[in-house]
Amino acid sequence: MASRPGLVLTAVGPDRPGLVKDLAGHVRKWGGNIEDTRMSKLGGEFAFLVLITGQDSALHQIKESIPQLEVALGVACFCKSTATGAPPDDGALFEFEASGVDHPGIVEAITEAFASRNINVTSLSSRIENAPLTGTPTFILEAQVHVPDGTAEQDLRLSLTQACEREDLEFRLEKALLPGAS
Repeated sequence: MASRPGLVLTAVGPDRPGLVKDLAGHVRKWGGNIEDTRMSKLGGEFAFLVLITGQDSALHQIKESIPQLEVALGVACFCKSTATGAPPDDGALFEFEASGVDHPGIVEAITEAFASRNINVTSLSSRIENAPLTGTPTFILEAQVHVPDGTAEQDLRLSLTQACEREDLEFRLEKALLPGAS
């Protein structure tokens, strides 16, 4: 897959109905295409993270129009030019999930176990859910990681087991299924 130019646009502002529509409309107005998104309400704020592709002129117009967008929608924006590229050929994608009683330091401990093995986190989300019956705040972390060839899965599991034991978490690590695979 050939690389093509794009913009990564982040916008954060007070949550309200229609905010996503307004942001998407602004991108379309200038001829951009929203390809990849991560959007979430975090506290009372809504965070919008998107990859926008299009002709160079459209991407330039979108980038130049950011100050207008911020004023019109009451959001703070950051925009960076990038290129989309082919995923690495070597290695494998894994899905990771951990859960346990919420406390500070969980994300750092888990991502240290990956970073120390040169494993790239390609997606990560976390949330708090109250446990049934007790109502205890339970932290849930879900990630997709790219594990390079030559990384021993047994060593990775040992590292994650140690990190999760220190943080009092249960975890699951499985090879990700490729789209279309069954």
